[in-house]
Amino acid sequence: MADLAALLLLVASGWWDGALRRLGVGRWQALAAGALVLAAGWANIGVPGPIPVRVNVGGCLPALAMLVATIALPEAGGRIAAASCAAACLLFGLGGWTGPLAAVGLPLVATVAAAAVAGIGPAGLLSAAAAPALAGLARWIVAYTDRLPGTVWIGGGASYAAMVLSVTAAGLALVLVAGTAGKHVSR
Repeated sequence: MADLAALLLLVASGWWDGALRRLGVGRWQALAAGALVLAAGWANIGVPGPIPVRVNVGGCLPALAMLVATIALPEAGGRIAAASCAAACLLFGLGGWTGPLAAVGLPLVATVAAAAVAGIGPAGLLSAAAAPALAGLARWIVAYTDRLPGTVWIGGGASYAAMVLSVTAAGLALVLVAGTAGKHVSR
């Protein structure tokens, strides 16, 4: 949660204004969305069963937004869903990575995968944010079908941090790409 709070402080300070403009989002809209994810991040829903699952509401909000965008935006929805699934597959497949390298590397992998499919922009940003919760859902499906013991988290813990870092990495990529696209070499 501290990483999201830090990101929101940067948004509030105006540091992300250029990237937000390119996304077509105002500072207050971004702060409201981030505050919603932060506030909902404290809510966890336990679902008992043969393989119990704990769902972090804040960590799952981007996946819910991705599903809504997939339905509401027919021309871009397929790309957003495909990008989210591609990034989630990489997060799921590389889930055995541990340590500090994994804490930074996995969100970067998700961001690159989402941007490769959906592009660097709002669709890629949303896809990168939704991927960690989708990877958690895939972990629960595997645990359920294989009857693996233990509780599976969807959207919480490391998945929540990966979501925040993925959004940060995608935002930085957007800033870098937009910054280099604006420079022209004259002869």
